[in-house]
Amino acid sequence: MEAEKLRRERMRKLLMLSDQLFESDDEHLTKDKLQALSAENPVLMEELRAMEFPRGFRLRDLHLMFDQEYSSTLTKDEFVNGMFRIIFNDEFQRDCCVLLNIAQMRQQMQDNFERLHNDLKELKVGGPERTRKSVTLSTSALHAEAAKDGPQPRLVSQLSAHQASQDETCYENSAER
Repeated sequence: MEAEKLRRERMRKLLMLSDQLFESDDEHLTKDKLQALSAENPVLMEELRAMEFPRGFRLRDLHLMFDQEYSSTLTKDEFVNGMFRIIFNDEFQRDCCVLLNIAQMRQQMQDNFERLHNDLKELKVGGPERTRKSVTLSTSALHAEAAKDGPQPRLVSQLSAHQASQDETCYENSAER
């Protein structure tokens, strides 16, 4: 009973802190802004330390963990929901959150593979003349999608490297004709 009381008191403090962190309900916090605000707000850092996160766990990790929209920013709702989940979730609820995150990642990977597959089919149908233009357009679209869907630096950088090699191939094919 005492532990429940302590958790409720911690959450009450965190809700009040969230009102200070987020001046409006539609404000978004970047990792850097969260870091700066925590340096200015010792009560926030005290509450976060009291939660006993694992050794080496940083504010940037917390930000990433709470960012449900993969936008590299946190909304007040994401922050509050994340805190509630950490403080109040039981083992079953934590398992549900983990499984949901895994399913979301799988869905995002599947969507990206389908997009890539369709782009490659389009390249095959269009022939070498359209290759450079199509790869450039598809890579630009993936960069835009990555910015919208969240960070995917490895996939995008691999596709950029692929585009560079395709550019060389296109130029070689054009020179041969």
